[in-house]
Amino acid sequence: MKLALFILISLNILLSGVSALELGISPPDVKFEGNVNQKICEKIKLFSSKIVSLIGEIKMSEENNRDLTKYTLKEEGFDIEFEYPKKIENFTETEIEVCVTGVKEGEYSGVILYRGESSSVGVGSWLSVSLSRENESQIVRLNLGKTITAASVGIGLEENVALFVLIFSLLFMIMGLMLIYVLRKILKNKPNF
Repeated sequence: MKLALFILISLNILLSGVSALELGISPPDVKFEGNVNQKICEKIKLFSSKIVSLIGEIKMSEENNRDLTKYTLKEEGFDIEFEYPKKIENFTETEIEVCVTGVKEGEYSGVILYRGESSSVGVGSWLSVSLSRENESQIVRLNLGKTITAASVGIGLEENVALFVLIFSLLFMIMGLMLIYVLRKILKNKPNF
């Protein structure tokens, strides 16, 4: 009986300290297509399970790929300039505007990342910039990718939900077994009338 009570109290203490923050961003891919010296803007939605403040940054890569570790360069070296909120304070859902202006034609790859001000949780969207001279035709390329979440590439909402369900299923099974154990102990020690 004492063991079961100890386990229940321990589980309660452990679970009360668990506090998960869920961040999301949409769309996972943002395309900027336009002319040199033209300001091109797109909207991005951010949402959070709790009121949170975020710090934003943009990283660039010389290669067009989905390996986040390759995105280590700052935008200044690419003859393009992004305008976006560097800090977003106290929100659960917001829409931001991200704009880009470039002085040199070409294809550019980047990522916009937002991380919690007081946590390591972060989200991001891939950025594709295609700048041409005026009156040049544009080739639209659709690159469907996954959202960047939890500081990893490719971990989507489906995997997080499955993990969450698995953990809580195991906890409920353990608690059910403990309840059966405690009830058996109580019934075993109960006097017959």
